[in-house]
Amino acid sequence: MANESSSKHRLVATVGVHRLTIEGHSLASRTGTIITSKPFWVGGYEWFIRYYPDGSANSGGQHASVFLYISNAGEGEVTALYSFSCLEGHASPTVEDKDKSSFVRNFSSKNRGWGTDKFFKKDDLASPGCLTNDCLVIKCTVEHINLVLLNFSPPVDEQDKLMEEVDEQDVVNL
Repeated sequence: MANESSSKHRLVATVGVHRLTIEGHSLASRTGTIITSKPFWVGGYEWFIRYYPDGSANSGGQHASVFLYISNAGEGEVTALYSFSCLEGHASPTVEDKDKSSFVRNFSSKNRGWGTDKFFKKDDLASPGCLTNDCLVIKCTVEHINLVLLNFSPPVDEQDKLMEEVDEQDVVNL
C-alpha cells in the first residue's frame, strides 16, 4: 500500500473600513502637517493611516501621499488587500468613492507600512467631490487574509507520531 497524505485549507478574509477626515485641509497642506489616524482593528491586528498632504519623499512634490501601517505584526508576515479612496462630501456611507487604488501587500515588523506616493495630484484635490469646504475624507478598506489548515492526514506509517502534534485547526497568517 502506498503512503498517502492529504491536507485541506481555506482562505478566510476579515474586512474593515476606516474613514480619515481632515478638516482644515488647506492649513495642513500649507504647513506640511502629517496626519496620523487613530488606530483601528481588522483581523486581530492594529492598523493606522498616515496622510502626507505635501507628499512623501518619493512623490515628486506634486502629489499627496497616503500609507497604511500595521502596529503589531509580530514575527511573521500579515497579508492584506487594502485600498484608499477619496469620498465625496462628508464621509456619508452612501457616497461614491473617487479614484480608488487597491494593493495586496505582506506587512511585517520590517515592512510595517505600504501605500501610494501619488494618491492625488495636489491640484486635483480641489476638483468637485474630493475636497468639500476644506474637508478631505479618505476611506481605507483593509481585508486581512488568513490561511486556515482545516485538517491534515499524514502517511499511515507516520500518523501515530503526528497525531499528538497536529491540531484539528491550525491558523497560519499569509
